Amino acid sequence: MNVIHALQEYLNFTFSETPGMKALIMDSDTIPVVSILFGMTEIIQKEVYLVQQLSDQTRDTLPHLNAICLLRPTKENMELLRKELNNPKYGKYYLFFTNFLDSTQISLLSQSDVHEVVTKSNGIIC
Repeated sequence: MNVIHALQEYLNFTFSETPGMKALIMDSDTIPVVSILFGMTEIIQKEVYLVQQLSDQTRDTLPHLNAICLLRPTKENMELLRKELNNPKYGKYYLFFTNFLDSTQISLLSQSDVHEVVTKSNGIIC
């Protein structure tokens, strides 16, 4: 099994485990990876109706969508995600990171989820 196929399978599992209409929220590093793995037609077939960058502060509030966040756990991304969780734009959040989080990062995210919108969090390597 090659790396591309393995990542496609993992993301397919991620999409299937996230119910309903989805928004895919990524950062500047994960967008190119996902664009190699899937075309927009394939993304839409997985009930992903919106693809946005976490750093885009003009995103609308859409509580009827579930957010799949695929992010590198950088300091900047973690700060943006903490702000997002304090003022959620989506109904539920499914968090996936390209590396493992340390205990401090996990604690800070947990403290930021005051609205209890985080449903799942996993680390993946890509």
